[in-house]
Amino acid sequence: MIEVPEFLINYLRKYYNNEDISRILNGYKEKRLSTFRINRLNNIDSLDNIPCTKLNNIDAYSLNDNNFKLFDTKEVNSGNIYVQSISSMIPPLVLNPNNNDIVLDMTAAPGSKTSLLAQIMNNNGSITAVEIDKYRFERLKHNLRLLNVKNTYCINQDALKLDEMFSFNKVLLDAPCSGSGTINLNNDNLVISDKLIKNSSILQYKLLDKAIKLTKKGGTIVYSTCSILKIENEDIISSFIKKGLVKVEEISFNDLPLLPSTITGTLTICPNKLYEGFFICKLIKL
Repeated sequence: MIEVPEFLINYLRKYYNNEDISRILNGYKEKRLSTFRINRLNNIDSLDNIPCTKLNNIDAYSLNDNNFKLFDTKEVNSGNIYVQSISSMIPPLVLNPNNNDIVLDMTAAPGSKTSLLAQIMNNNGSITAVEIDKYRFERLKHNLRLLNVKNTYCINQDALKLDEMFSFNKVLLDAPCSGSGTINLNNDNLVISDKLIKNSSILQYKLLDKAIKLTKKGGTIVYSTCSILKIENEDIISSFIKKGLVKVEEISFNDLPLLPSTITGTLTICPNKLYEGFFICKLIKL
């Protein structure tokens, strides 16, 4: 098992008390359960051949046996189910677009959240899914086809360069981040660095600024990251609250392992056996 780097420990000490740090470090050591959701855009017969347990607070399942080869099943390969972190399902549920909404997914690949948005909208309304990386863009399109998504237009472009003639009433910004919530100390490939954290925070600020410009007055923005560090989360949000550009709308979600946040109404999910560490904030443009 690899060690948590000292620079990351210093960040955690800055933001959390000893009890919370202990919970986080224990979460890093856990072997996380595989989780998935049913694709409600397809008709699925049953899950009888998959050893799983339905979660109480969300329309999703956890695999009872991590040795079970889920990716070899016809359910995955036909798009009837989609393997996805439970935490990453929550931002689309918080945005909760309706059948008439005009939605922007700013950093969309590989399409996990985009396809869940389409499902919530019953393939109605419209989604614009933007992805800068060409390879990930192709993966996005593949996944949306597999999952029978019909209401989404994909753009291979830097979201920061979107023309501000575009206007959306709901925006999902799942911002690129350090991944500090997804660390698995059983994995030898630890890519997090102090430079990555600081560079991520710069990009996150620019992306949220762009998201606000592209959102109609009174529209909703959900900002999320798979980081638990406030430099990438609350610190970014606070800048725009102080400017009077947005306000926080409180999120209510049951049965989540939460860490304390410096902004009331936001969610910081503690990593554990079932959940990746995640931050989610719902904003209204003023």
